[in-house]
Amino acid sequence: AVQRLLTERNTFETLFGGGGGSVVRYFDMGIFTAESENAYGAVDNTFVHTLAVGGLLGICALTVLCLGALFQRHRSVLGIVIVNLVMFLSFDVFEWWLASVLIAVYFVIPARSSEAGSSDTEGSVEESSPAGVLSR
Repeated sequence: AVQRLLTERNTFETLFGGGGGSVVRYFDMGIFTAESENAYGAVDNTFVHTLAVGGLLGICALTVLCLGALFQRHRSVLGIVIVNLVMFLSFDVFEWWLASVLIAVYFVIPARSSEAGSSDTEGSVEESSPAGVLSR
C-alpha cells in the first residue's frame, strides 16, 4: 500500500495527503485493498494511515513527534511511549479520539524536570509524569 500511495497519487496528494476521509476514496481507487489492509475498510497502521491522510509532510511531522517523545521523556514515561509506538504498527491510532488524547498526553506534554536547584537530575515520577505536570 505504501508504494501505491507514493506512486498512484498526484504530486500534491503525495506531499500533503488526501485529508480526512480520503482513506475510503483510496479503498475505492484500489490503492488500499481488503487483502493489503483488512476486510473492514480500516488501515491498521498509523504510519500508513498518516501517509494517506497527511502525505509525506504528515509522516515527517509524525516522525519528528515520535523521535522527540522518545528522547525527551523521563524514563518513567518512556515505557508508555514505546508501547504507543509499537501500537502504531497495528492500530490506526488517530481514528479513535481516546487514543489520540492519550498520545497527546504522553507525546506532546513535556516531561517536567526536577525542581530548580535540586541536584537530583532524575526527579520523582510525580514531578515528571504527565499526571504530575497536570496536577500542578
